[in-house]
Amino acid sequence: MGPCAIDEALRNAGYQVQTTTNPTAIKVIWEEGVRLLTSNGPQAIDEHTARLRTLLPRH
Repeated sequence: MGPCAIDEALRNAGYQVQTTTNPTAIKVIWEEGVRLLTSNGPQAIDEHTARLRTLLPRH
């Protein structure tokens, strides 16, 4: 399975795109420089949420 059109468009726009060889594998990425947390789809929502909780201050 090759890269999707979104991955290609982001790469063409100059973004660094990280993917997995298994499209259903979970990948969560925190970009400190721009304070962006992203993941690769609904299969990653639990890990995404757990990582978000570690990044947000508790009040």
